[in-house]
Amino acid sequence: MPAGVPISCCFFYFSFLLCFFTVAFAEDPYVFYDWTVSYISASPLGVKQQVIGIEGQFPGPILNVTTNWNVVVNVKNNLDEPLLLTWNGIQHRKNSWQDGVSGTNCPIPAGWNWTYQFQVKDQIGSFFYFPSLNFQRAAGGYGGIVINNRDVIPVPFGTPDGDITIFVSDWYRKSHKVLRKDIENGVDLGAPDGILFNGVGPYRYDAALVPDGIAYQTINVEPGKTYRLRVHNVGISTSLNFRIQNHNLLLVETEGSYTVQQNYTNMDVHVGQSYSFLVTMDQNASSDYYIVASSRFANSSAWARATGVAILHYSNSQGPASGPLPDPPNEYDTYFSMNQARSIRWNVSAGAARPNPQGSFRYGQITVTDVYVVLNRPAELIDGKWRTTLNGISYLAPSTPLMLAQQFNIPGVYKLDFPTTLMNRPAKVDTSLINGTYKGFMEIILQNNDTTVQNYHMDGYAFFVVGMDFGVWTENSRGTYNKWDGVARSTTQVFPGAWTAILVSLDNDGIWNLRAENLNSWYLGQEVYVSVVNPEITDKTELPLPDNTIYCGLLSSLQKDQAQRVRFSGAPSAADATPESALITQLPGFNDTFPSKHYSGYVTIEEIHGKKLFYYFVLSERNPSEDPVVLWLNGGPGCSSFDGFVYENGPFNFEKGKTHQSLPQLHLNPYSWSKVSNIIYLDSPAGVGFSYSGDESDYITGDLKTASDSHTFLLKWFELYPEFLSNSFFIAGESYAGVYVPTLAYEVVKGIDADVKPSLNFKGYMVGNGVTDEEFDGNALVPFAHGMGLISDDLFEEVTAECRGNYYNPTSDNCESKLVKVDEDIGGLNIYDILEPCYHGTEMRDVAIGNTRWPSSFRKLGETERPLPVRTRMFGRAWPLRAPVRDGIVPTWPQLLNTLSVPCTDDEVATLWLNNEAVRKAIHAEQESVAGTWELCTGRIEFTHDAGSMIKYHKNLTSRGFRALIFSGDHDMCVPYTGSEAWTRSVGYEIIDEWRPWTSNSQVSGYIQGYANNLTFLTVKGSGHTVPEYKPS
Repeated sequence: MPAGVPISCCFFYFSFLLCFFTVAFAEDPYVFYDWTVSYISASPLGVKQQVIGIEGQFPGPILNVTTNWNVVVNVKNNLDEPLLLTWNGIQHRKNSWQDGVSGTNCPIPAGWNWTYQFQVKDQIGSFFYFPSLNFQRAAGGYGGIVINNRDVIPVPFGTPDGDITIFVSDWYRKSHKVLRKDIENGVDLGAPDGILFNGVGPYRYDAALVPDGIAYQTINVEPGKTYRLRVHNVGISTSLNFRIQNHNLLLVETEGSYTVQQNYTNMDVHVGQSYSFLVTMDQNASSDYYIVASSRFANSSAWARATGVAILHYSNSQGPASGPLPDPPNEYDTYFSMNQARSIRWNVSAGAARPNPQGSFRYGQITVTDVYVVLNRPAELIDGKWRTTLNGISYLAPSTPLMLAQQFNIPGVYKLDFPTTLMNRPAKVDTSLINGTYKGFMEIILQNNDTTVQNYHMDGYAFFVVGMDFGVWTENSRGTYNKWDGVARSTTQVFPGAWTAILVSLDNDGIWNLRAENLNSWYLGQEVYVSVVNPEITDKTELPLPDNTIYCGLLSSLQKDQAQRVRFSGAPSAADATPESALITQLPGFNDTFPSKHYSGYVTIEEIHGKKLFYYFVLSERNPSEDPVVLWLNGGPGCSSFDGFVYENGPFNFEKGKTHQSLPQLHLNPYSWSKVSNIIYLDSPAGVGFSYSGDESDYITGDLKTASDSHTFLLKWFELYPEFLSNSFFIAGESYAGVYVPTLAYEVVKGIDADVKPSLNFKGYMVGNGVTDEEFDGNALVPFAHGMGLISDDLFEEVTAECRGNYYNPTSDNCESKLVKVDEDIGGLNIYDILEPCYHGTEMRDVAIGNTRWPSSFRKLGETERPLPVRTRMFGRAWPLRAPVRDGIVPTWPQLLNTLSVPCTDDEVATLWLNNEAVRKAIHAEQESVAGTWELCTGRIEFTHDAGSMIKYHKNLTSRGFRALIFSGDHDMCVPYTGSEAWTRSVGYEIIDEWRPWTSNSQVSGYIQGYANNLTFLTVKGSGHTVPEYKPS
């Protein structure tokens, strides 16, 4: 058997990290800590596994301070995922910026550090800290907090001879990542593998239950002395009964409140709770004594095996502990546990952090201003995912923390509409907050509809536990409330089928987390935030935004300071591609000399999830330092901008390989836009092309988030390439980029107005055959078809008469029937270019020929007059006839056509080349195991059109003088030129260049109309949907 792990009375009390010193100012002292949080190896249950340690310690060091001291903790995140530490029970007066939960702080990215700075204002007692994100507490990362009384404040008991911190917790051999995945999949945690004392497993009290070779905790004491034991349940979900063989536990304090001093033989300590006991060493030391923590309210044999046992060792002990463990309470007697909880009373005559008695705050005489009856429910499926709820709402953490959204007045991040009771409606996922009244007095009734004890904690406050009972709470239940000496604490238990009532005085400005402490319930959404805003600007108003704030979500673009990044030898690198490392020196399939330099790589736009956007940058072949920088975006949504690179305006023409699956040959493109400009091809949003995120929830996005992310990309990209900041900058794109381009341009201009650095030299934008407005786009097809001679005059007159110009949203059966006839007449055409067949390779021939749903031209696979028959004209780029983009989810072709794949798709040249391992290495793209398979247009994103009509964006931008070129291939039936012509005219600007032809090589190439404010509409004669492809010259 291994030797026990000893603990002296001072071990945790003084086990500070690398740096702890006190600076004696005239004001309250400061203490400084420097903590590195990392994975370390440990064997809590005798088997080596990965745990989370702080400065190499598991559990972490004790944060030992005195009332009103200022605490500065520099946290370095050496994990492989984001991190926040929260300080369970610390009230952070007026300073929820330091609370360390998802609603208050952006997580500390892997490889970064962040410094917490807070004051333990007017507090005493026993608390603990732990990591609040991603189920990490199940792997450790926790440690104690001791707040001592100031010398001038008397303590209601004699000075103990020693102070010992004890952490008890359930423990699983599975990693926290596996456990959280189980929870997501609806798998119950089940019985823990063991119960730990201070991070180590049980003493071998029973050879049949405890295997040999497990280290255990030994607490060394002196006979006759009295010690203060601070006991914390830092586990996942198991209520534990704490007891010491033959010793009484004199309860003196719980979570910052001195209690009426009572002796207990054992105490139920529920998840998240903390207690202080005085224990006198008054036994004869004939042997060591057992210290036990056993699970409560679980009677299976598996749970019985999970009992934690440590050893209390007197210095004069005559032998090891032996015999049976001290008996626990009756496992089935929940009334015992509830009565024990009710017996814990506030010591109203004792002072705490202040000299006045605790009872001078007569909470029972204060008028309640708000009442919330909060009902929990066990995990249930909501929209196909396992979630837990409070009042039928499962909390959804937004990417932008609530505090930042409030600070910057960002609409739509959260709603102040959390219901006061369970609503008669289906459960839902939402970001709904309690709107607290500053200096109000709130009554919260927590009703447990689950089958296990659930524990609830409130940050920022100590609340009064005034009542608990079995059954359903009613108004009459208030008659049982303790309105005099109910204990003030921050975590309370709610028994299954029972309720607990708490009262809280809302005198602390901020946004505060009310959560389930049971990790499985919390992780699946059982939390809510309480917003408490002081409407007056006084010295009691919340503290300002910290200077070292980390920005994320919608405010990612504000994150500039790279000093927060830390270099760890084993940590994931936080550095993005720099020009030196991003330089492309060769490309498989190209055997010539690059006419200009090419760069490519990733820009991390959000460190929290590791969200990375991929770019390919081609310098101008003419004069890179003077020529404009152009950002090119393809549409979809969901299509990679390598679409433009390979098939449209990129530096190469791709010739299909000579044999099946052989790489294409690359030839210089004489019409490349890089002849006259520096061009960036961007895969956006994350999930498209080579761009990816470490969190797949980032693949649920929309117009506004995509614009914000792309703006963040640009700011970070220009930091990597500052030599191009003085160049004129333009944004260009086609198809659904008719939404991408103006929304991004708007974000860029907002950034310029706000003096966001670096400042971009933005000059204007251009959109080709771009989605713009539901009404104009939807009504464009019928006039286009008539003008092109695709439908008869008679049919045009009939459909016009029946539909009255509203073709995209028919309101009568007669209108619909005429539109069906229009569809039938034009259904055999290539909607991307009515003059062209559909270009393909030959692999899809057999798939398509048998599918009579497809127009005949779509079944003529392989027929083309083009020299390089490699192009496909369909997938993900447009919508069925008369189906414009509307607000809400933008469907893909497979969704619209109710099929898993779309015949008439090939794009094999791009797909083959960009999925080749050598090519991906050459262009610095991550391998498939990280970024996924490259697809021309992906189905892995869920995209919402949430920006509405683009006309308002165009008006805003052009009215400020930014140049806008709206161009249309005039044979595109996907986004017909008739719609673009109509909406540009509708803006109402004065025509300064009347409709006229424009020429190229002495030939009419299209028509142009110019408006005031630099708005130009232009057609390209004979071109289809993607002008640079059809008419590259």
